[in-house]
Amino acid sequence: RRVLFRSVKKLADYLGPLAKKGPPAYGDLSVLDKPPVSMIITLVDGKKTIMPASKFASMHKGDARVYDAIAVKLWQLSRVKESDAELEKMLLVNQTDLSLLRQKVQTSEALHLYQDVEDYATAYLEQAAADSNNLLNPDTIQYIYTVRKKARADHRDYAKAIADCNVLLKFDPTSAEVFRDRADYNMKLAKYELAVADYTQSIKYDDTKTSPNYRLRAKAYEKLKKFDLAKRDTDTANKLDKE
Repeated sequence: RRVLFRSVKKLADYLGPLAKKGPPAYGDLSVLDKPPVSMIITLVDGKKTIMPASKFASMHKGDARVYDAIAVKLWQLSRVKESDAELEKMLLVNQTDLSLLRQKVQTSEALHLYQDVEDYATAYLEQAAADSNNLLNPDTIQYIYTVRKKARADHRDYAKAIADCNVLLKFDPTSAEVFRDRADYNMKLAKYELAVADYTQSIKYDDTKTSPNYRLRAKAYEKLKKFDLAKRDTDTANKLDKE
């Protein structure tokens, strides 16, 4: 199982100052007051009270709800790197919250940190599977597998990227995009017969009926020395480009 702390030293580096100085400082609290104002429900004298998150933050250090509210606001303002930094603070003390892990996948993807995308996507899926009581959104699960396959392909782990495609095709057996991606990865692994089969499925389910899939399949046919079929696909692609 992958541990999200990069090293024991990183954990020690965090816990030492935490014991002496307290939790990490909040980021830009001013964003909490931008409309719509972020609110937090808390107990005051034993009664539930709703107050602005910025006011709550001035009274409470290191509250996960404040980090989260700042991260969400910064994400909405396209200040992704700062949003990611708030999530990192939360992850130092909580590595199992599914919402937090999903947010970290999103910021890592936006920052093109593909190793982090794979790490946090894997952590999300492991945590989701660990508790049968988790209520999971199928769209979120598909998103997690989709970004993880892209991350794995980015660092050329094509076999694992194909494994994620296999899962995604169970969610949607008619996805032209996933069939095309799996075909591309099979091409990288020199599995040309499998690539042809997947490009064929992609062509079948592609509503746009455009040329790229035919050109890609033509390349696979060429690798198999099936030059007549390659030419046929190239001719079809050229015809589609003229339409």
